[in-house]
Amino acid sequence: MIGKTNAIGDVNGCNPYAQLINYTFLYDEGDECIDITGGWSEYNRAIDTWGTIVTPTLTKGASSMTASIADTTSKQGLIATANKILWSNYSGKVFVHGLGNSNIASNSNAKIVSPTQLATQPTGNTGSIPTIHYAPQKLNGSLVADVSPTQDNYIGINLAASGSNISVEIFHLALLKNDDWTTWMTKGGVSGFATLEALLADAAAMETLMTNQDAINFMVRQCTGNVMTSVLVTPTSKNALLNSADAFEACAGNEHWFKFLDMVI
Repeated sequence: MIGKTNAIGDVNGCNPYAQLINYTFLYDEGDECIDITGGWSEYNRAIDTWGTIVTPTLTKGASSMTASIADTTSKQGLIATANKILWSNYSGKVFVHGLGNSNIASNSNAKIVSPTQLATQPTGNTGSIPTIHYAPQKLNGSLVADVSPTQDNYIGINLAASGSNISVEIFHLALLKNDDWTTWMTKGGVSGFATLEALLADAAAMETLMTNQDAINFMVRQCTGNVMTSVLVTPTSKNALLNSADAFEACAGNEHWFKFLDMVI
């Protein structure tokens, strides 16, 4: 049954692998994860000198938070954690589940960023934050962003509005550790891939891994970080999972995989 944990993702009732948890939420459906983040706030900061820098509006709801900028000219601003994040514990990758308005898909954007400082600057001051790391993807839907910070930084979302209002509603945001994707690959007898991205984009390899019992068992117990989230946001791998009864049942029966699976289907 979807959502019910049955021996934590066992296939045919037997899974020899220990359960790893390779993600940490920084925001989870209304929970600001204050012990880690210190809370989320809006800042009169931006990632570069484009436009006029303003303080976004941050509205906190029961199950989401929404950042927005009302714009008639070019403006940008930032929401971010109050605390710096210990990036050395993670891969540099972030999973985000959010929903942007139509303007994000056109000439404006919301990007995941990792600034080194968040001191408030006067409205209109075009001085940028130094050492900016950001993922180029526009935040709209579920994605895995690689911010790859070189030091312990904050984590935030930079909004850039050009000519019309922009808003993004955040439901989940999590830091990811690197999973052992090469061992997962070999569990299914697959080889010849130099990167996780290439593996997940190969339909034949994904069909093999999603129908091999040992590979499935290893995946649901040992791969709950960048492999899990990348599988779920990459169309080829996600389709292979959904088309495999064994893989889908194992993921739906594992509390960690199910939580993220529920965000993308």
